[in-house]
Amino acid sequence: MRSFLRKIRQEVVQNQAYTRYFKYAFGEIILVVIGILIALQINNWNETRKQQIIIDNYLNKMVLEIKSVNELIEYNTTYSETLNKDLMYCINYMENKRVDSTDVFVSKLKNLTDCDSQTLFFPVINEFISKGYMSDINNSKIKEHLDSFIYEQDQAKVNDFDKNIFCSNQLQPFIQKNINYSDLMMFGKANKYFNLPDITTTSGPKTDFNKLKSNLELWNLIYRKIEIERSTIVINKGFLSILKRLDKEIKKMIKEDKLIVSDSLK
Repeated sequence: MRSFLRKIRQEVVQNQAYTRYFKYAFGEIILVVIGILIALQINNWNETRKQQIIIDNYLNKMVLEIKSVNELIEYNTTYSETLNKDLMYCINYMENKRVDSTDVFVSKLKNLTDCDSQTLFFPVINEFISKGYMSDINNSKIKEHLDSFIYEQDQAKVNDFDKNIFCSNQLQPFIQKNINYSDLMMFGKANKYFNLPDITTTSGPKTDFNKLKSNLELWNLIYRKIEIERSTIVINKGFLSILKRLDKEIKKMIKEDKLIVSDSLK
């Protein structure tokens, strides 16, 4: 095409047909512009496709991550529910509503010393959000669920923080002053799997649990622990609900194989 136009241009110049020359020159410019536009469009398609592949990879990894963390949250929730029942037993015992032995009370009271935080990790989802890929999703439900995920994750972190502060500032100082810690140690027995010896003991200063039965500070500590664990249960169930909805929507998009990248990248 270019050689054809060049030949015509030479002929019209020789014949001084300037009007025809300008027409053909304009036509040549139009062809160049069209070629550039086509090249840009192809480049846009390629970039969109690359972005689509990246996002699809993230979504598939998010499904696996959600499955793994959901199992952990469900376990933690069940554990918190059981722990709360044991702590309520302690409250009833202190109210003289229970007539069981002190040993049963002590065995339930051990749950008070459980200060482990959940520390839920979502490396894939958080990386997806931090890199700004949420703006590339044209699915409003996924965006909505991710926004809710951010909120629930923040709530879980606050709950972990509250538990840590409670343990370090209130519970541990009380135990150090009033209880022989070996009486409440949850994991003091021998562990053959990790080659840990039995460090439980019946020696040392004796804890007067009959006196502690009427201790207002212990009463308040148990209730505060119950309050924190109840918050954990509420937060976890809300978190599970959001994660399950997010998981369902992502799987739906993957199954339908719909284009997820937003129109701004097309």
